[in-house]
Amino acid sequence: MATFGFATKSYEVVSAFASRVRGRTFAITGPSEGGIGAQIAIDLARESPSHLILFGRSLERIQPVIDAVNSTATQSPTRVTFVPVMLDSFASIRKAAHEVISNPNVEAIDGIVNNAGIMSLPKYEASADGFEKQLAVNHLSHFLLTNLLMPKLLAAENPRVVNISSYGHRLSPFRFDDPLWSNGATYDRLYAYAQSKTANILFSVSLREKLNKKHRLESYAVDPGSVATKLARNMDPEGWKTGLEYFAKHGVVRPERKVPEQGAAGPLRALLQPDISEEDGIYLTDTCLTTDPEVVKPYATDPEQAEKLWKLSEELVGEKFSY
Repeated sequence: MATFGFATKSYEVVSAFASRVRGRTFAITGPSEGGIGAQIAIDLARESPSHLILFGRSLERIQPVIDAVNSTATQSPTRVTFVPVMLDSFASIRKAAHEVISNPNVEAIDGIVNNAGIMSLPKYEASADGFEKQLAVNHLSHFLLTNLLMPKLLAAENPRVVNISSYGHRLSPFRFDDPLWSNGATYDRLYAYAQSKTANILFSVSLREKLNKKHRLESYAVDPGSVATKLARNMDPEGWKTGLEYFAKHGVVRPERKVPEQGAAGPLRALLQPDISEEDGIYLTDTCLTTDPEVVKPYATDPEQAEKLWKLSEELVGEKFSY
């Protein structure tokens, strides 16, 4: 059995579970060049998946990743489908999901990595549907997209849903009393981000509660660590100073920096390892499952909170999903 930790690289995980990649179909949101999603796609291509579905804002942004996938897939060709989507628009998400559902080349989706996200917008911004943008992009978009793609996921033998969270979730539970920040009047850039990352974990809890026993769907939330990507592009020096003050207030130590190959290892383990469910937990950090309440806060794994968020999310996206 392979051992995993902080230094584990994404290609090592893919190599360890190569048989779980070959001939399978995976979807990834936000696979922009240099990011964790791109690294996941490129490393999956090493072991010949049949199909990679890449959701992104524009083909121009994703084409370098598609080129890297094509050059990496040396054993047998991998079909790559780019699906344009704006994750701050429910209409765009529904259009993208329909494109996949109606695609005859997609019989089933073995796993989806909900990777796309934004962080610490300096000023309050609303999505196209009028919701605080970090909540909309980081959680509501993936809630809607995943549920709309569920027929293809449930057509797979043992589907996986991997939601990218963050150690930053420890700054805040989900704010049910004011999740939309009073249309900006109460907005705090870092707590808004933290709330959305807590939501990613609660979403994984709900998916497991609702779909594991009947449909064998597994879902995990992953903290990729402090990875050098463009996610933190909104964090100016003042933002970093404030962020470190917030972390200190909540007893959170910013972890050692990682490269994308390390950040992608945890999501890939959650996506691929066949017997990972034999271990306790739903949250991975440093490529390892943990239930340590100092690492993954109890409010983020509480089934009642998860169900409450599921119902609120249905209300906000304007659609109910029953399984």
